[in-house]
Amino acid sequence: MNKDIFQLQLGIQTYNWGKKGLDSEVCKYLMSSGQVDVESIDPNLSFAELWVGTHTKTPSLLKDGTSLDQYIKDHPEVLGMEIVKRFGNNLPFLLKVLSIGHPLQLQIHPTKDEAKVLHKKNPSAFLDDNHKPEMAVALTPFIAMCGFREPSEILKLAQDIEELAEALGPDVIEVLESQADKKVKIKMCYEEIFKKQRNFSALQEKLLNRFQDDQELYLNCLGDIFEILYKAFPGDAGCFGLYLLNVYKLSPGEAIWVPAGEIHAYVSGDCVEVLSCGDNVLFCGLVHPEDVSHFPPELTDPEILAEIVNFTPNLDAKVSVTKDSDGNDCLEPPVDEFRLIQIKMFLYSHCKYCIHSLWIWHYFHRDRICCGLSSWSSILCSCWPGI
Repeated sequence: MNKDIFQLQLGIQTYNWGKKGLDSEVCKYLMSSGQVDVESIDPNLSFAELWVGTHTKTPSLLKDGTSLDQYIKDHPEVLGMEIVKRFGNNLPFLLKVLSIGHPLQLQIHPTKDEAKVLHKKNPSAFLDDNHKPEMAVALTPFIAMCGFREPSEILKLAQDIEELAEALGPDVIEVLESQADKKVKIKMCYEEIFKKQRNFSALQEKLLNRFQDDQELYLNCLGDIFEILYKAFPGDAGCFGLYLLNVYKLSPGEAIWVPAGEIHAYVSGDCVEVLSCGDNVLFCGLVHPEDVSHFPPELTDPEILAEIVNFTPNLDAKVSVTKDSDGNDCLEPPVDEFRLIQIKMFLYSHCKYCIHSLWIWHYFHRDRICCGLSSWSSILCSCWPGI
């Protein structure tokens, strides 16, 4: 097994929702690793995502310019036979850092079977044939929406928020009050808010004004998050989607798990995201009109979305910390491709091999493929454990 450590040259994404310049954790990590220097940083550039992995969209490079993907293909033994048997000569996961300046789009990822069909039908819109289950681990205070609420919660919010009740309409309220199946109730809510593609500007402005006049309503009905969404996407259905979806306010180190078919959006903060090596995504809300014009139309097609969305309520997307075989804290969602381990390190003045800055690295050791971000105090790594 190859035990070398490779410092990688990483790609970034400059999506318009990212934090700009030195306000971005992505930018700070690139500086700390020596990949960029402060003089070269554009303060107006959005440093949204940093990618560690082999995905063809933004592959990591070794110092000599060799792509990590090519190195693995030339040296498949570094993966270990068990991993090669299961995933071929491919790194099965991708690690990212996200630095969020304003809310991301409400999005859904297809299952592996769905991705294969979509990619075969339209490879220009669906870039690969893989699924994209993902886990987000907060680096700073982090707000996310993920998975549908229980229908009883949606009904209670509609009773408290007259604008939401009006947006859903009396027929949906009647079904929410009935003994219908939960999935039927949720699907009706989804279709009324998202599939009909209505503009909710007047209702949302009315609710915003009521929040400003009613502090109790503001505190009890997520007025702070509604304001963030409305400021970024006024009139968008996703602002009311807040009341259909679970909201998570994570402290650093806490994590949520996003399986295929789950509507989700990251609202604010910074996170490490670990996912399978895929990049298929569809959008159902919180999308700027100017962005839609750049998307293949399939990515916002309400008919395709309705087939992919999981209408089962998600009771808890949070991932509990466990211990790995070496006693390290471990986040291990129910997916084959990855788990995340935190390895704590301490800086001592007499230590010969101190790590004084953040490094971006990849290593193959003890039947684990690992890549991640490390500083003097801790390492966050995603790994696929060999058997």
